[in-house]
Amino acid sequence: MSSYIPITDRAFGFAVRIIKLCNFLDQQPGTPRLLANQLFRSGTSNRCTEVKIHAFKSQK
Repeated sequence: MSSYIPITDRAFGFAVRIIKLCNFLDQQPGTPRLLANQLFRSGTSNRCTEVKIHAFKSQK
């Protein structure tokens, strides 16, 4: 019993979780706060990449 979830929905869900984590880390002092900015940039860029790949595959 497997349910198919489109890659765009999974990528969006991942980006939302990353944003929530970054908001939490930003409230912490020290290193976690510094890491939040890098995590935000790298974790949300995945959505753009996945959507582009999906669009490219759909055109074939």
